[in-house]
Amino acid sequence: MSTGGEEGEGGGEQVLVGGRGGRKFLDYDLEALRVALEGKGKGGRRVIVAFQDSEAFDTGLVGELVGLFHSWQDRIQFSVLFGIATSVELFQARLLKSTARQLYGAQFDVVQANAVLESVIMTAVAGSDAKLRIGPGLLRKLVGRQQEHVAGVGAFVSSLKYAYMNHFYANPLSVLLADPDRLKSETLQSEHLEAVRMLESFKPLVELAVEEGQLDHAQKLLEEDDYLRSYIMDQGPKRQKYLDRLLQSLSLITTTGLAKRPFIELYEAALEEGISLDQSPGPFDIGDAIKRSSPEELLALVARMKETIDMGNDSLHWDGIDDVDEAEYAIAKFMRVEYDVRELLEKSKAKGDSLKSKYSSQSKVLRTTVVAQKVQLSRDTATLTEEDNAFTEAIDIFFTVFKRIVGCEPLSNLFLHEVWQYDYHLPYEDVFVPRPGGTLARALSRPHDYLGCACCDQANGSLAGTLPATSILYHLYSEAGALINVADLWAAYYTHVGEDSEIGMDERSALVLFYRGLAELRAMGFVKQSKKKADHIAKLKWL
Repeated sequence: MSTGGEEGEGGGEQVLVGGRGGRKFLDYDLEALRVALEGKGKGGRRVIVAFQDSEAFDTGLVGELVGLFHSWQDRIQFSVLFGIATSVELFQARLLKSTARQLYGAQFDVVQANAVLESVIMTAVAGSDAKLRIGPGLLRKLVGRQQEHVAGVGAFVSSLKYAYMNHFYANPLSVLLADPDRLKSETLQSEHLEAVRMLESFKPLVELAVEEGQLDHAQKLLEEDDYLRSYIMDQGPKRQKYLDRLLQSLSLITTTGLAKRPFIELYEAALEEGISLDQSPGPFDIGDAIKRSSPEELLALVARMKETIDMGNDSLHWDGIDDVDEAEYAIAKFMRVEYDVRELLEKSKAKGDSLKSKYSSQSKVLRTTVVAQKVQLSRDTATLTEEDNAFTEAIDIFFTVFKRIVGCEPLSNLFLHEVWQYDYHLPYEDVFVPRPGGTLARALSRPHDYLGCACCDQANGSLAGTLPATSILYHLYSEAGALINVADLWAAYYTHVGEDSEIGMDERSALVLFYRGLAELRAMGFVKQSKKKADHIAKLKWL
């Protein structure tokens, strides 16, 4: 709570707190804080004071503040948060014993905002329970705003709710996201079918049918409503199958721990580009890292794969591979790889050798050759033992099975993807990323764009005496420095509108408009009264 108020005559700020005869307190006076809490019925609330980097503060200053807060503890309940980068023991050693005795603390770890945001996205955006997919373009803007403006998770949740509202209220085809058991063919009216035929994903569907020689199928999609209605009803299981494959691929890739990008970027890339382990370079380029694994790393990787296939991923609400045959095949292959690698390790240890594959750096040797008094360096493959070749084969088998159960196409390739995802970011930008500074600056610099009057049209974006007073002052304001002398500003303004100009305004009328324009600039947040010089105003920074 800030106790800031009116500016006093002595240069300091004072605050007027209701009650107690209208007493005045200096700014940030703890007595003013106590009276303000009591006056608003908040006496039982705690006041939290946070030190983000406590090691950077002077120890004496911290001790004085703790002593001050402790002396007020019977009237105001203070809680102090210390951000400690080293350890609690080192921080306590820097404090005086008298200060340490006044503190009763508990240690807890602070979760980074990015980790909380990623957890929310995995559950609410990418999880299997989410009916609507937030498109990669919109999701990228949502995450970017969180990082640029250091907004809380609540702002991100509000953005999600607004995106869902836009889709379900503005898109009549959102009815197709209903559960299959609740969606009936009678629900789809002729207007719905007409809208489906206008979708971008409908055109490639018909073109593909023509290319494959299914002319009857293509003609029925275009002309017969009942046929199209039945075809749309069959898309629900296909959507769920794609979603299961997407979550399966993302879960297995994150389980490896070899992805170079965070989950949010992986999810965006999966929707936009699909998932392919052959992409090089790309967000899912983990094939080389898997092949360079040591025997111990491969065994740990196999164990994690088996657990994920069987148990799923709780963060994504994914319960594991639904296809029983595919799951049994993958687990059987992984168990065989695990058994073979353990046997090869025992044989190599018995021989006193280290087990390696042809992909590992240990299998590459640097060879030096002198030709015509010049040294030439070349990289050759070291001789591999029988166990090394068998380990290489085990890695190839693991990667082949991994590629079989990982991968999906972009969401934009699917029919009705416009219904399954929402990627329209213009309404979001207008509501959650407004640009009041740029809007007001344009309105003041080019008022004709908004007023449409002839007097402003003559200026064409430049400074002219026919512009409104506030617009003239804004042009002068843009040319000035950080501090603006009000007398000089008035002189420059009167030069454009005074009796010697084409406007011919008398001094009294011009002064009235000048003060009104200056007050409007201050109300819009462009200027404020300078505390350094009484006859100057200071610029304020706009976003």
